[in-house]
Amino acid sequence: MKSESLKLIYFEGCPNATIAEANLNTAGIKYEKICQDRLDENHPYKKFASPTLLKGDRIVFGSATGIDGGCSLDLPAASEIKVRLKKMG
Repeated sequence: MKSESLKLIYFEGCPNATIAEANLNTAGIKYEKICQDRLDENHPYKKFASPTLLKGDRIVFGSATGIDGGCSLDLPAASEIKVRLKKMG
């Protein structure tokens, strides 16, 4: 079974992205950083709040806003991220 990669989607200057990154690093979780500012304006990742963590096409935390930008305010702690990932399989 192929492992789904984790992607942290954020925009430059988002203070919550720094917190999310620190929580992921504390949990020892590997992820790819994707800066929305560097994406084409019609890229599908532009429609996520910052920060959003995706596992494949599923949201671990954050949200799909349907519009450009937005902020994720409810960030899980490192231990909660691990629990969510385990539940997702």
